[in-house]
Amino acid sequence: MAADHVPCAPDDVPWAAVPLIYVVSALSFMDARPRGSSDIDFFAEDEWRVADVLLRLQLEGGTLVLDADYIRGRMMKTTVSIESNGKFVVETRNRHEMALRWLNAIKGKKHIRLLAYPHAPSEPEKSSSE
Repeated sequence: MAADHVPCAPDDVPWAAVPLIYVVSALSFMDARPRGSSDIDFFAEDEWRVADVLLRLQLEGGTLVLDADYIRGRMMKTTVSIESNGKFVVETRNRHEMALRWLNAIKGKKHIRLLAYPHAPSEPEKSSSE
């Protein structure tokens, strides 16, 4: 289980909690893929909606929590919570270090990955007359 804690100013919690939870859960949804038989419900062009958040948002002892398991064929396995004191936590299950990538994206950091080319560009053939 990966978890990352991000400080959030307590004064920002009333207006920023739901939008922040929405953004992180949208990133989780976009990266999520089907597992096992969930591919029956998977639609690649599907979008995360505000209603998806509102259906899963709960207040647990002063902490606003969104818990998403399998949503429309995607294995999200993500819990996002924000406490009234500003403690913001993103937990993932079976998602490796994806939460760190989403939080870096929110902070404006770019994700760099190496792309492998199956065929390297070849040099033009030289003619036999040269």
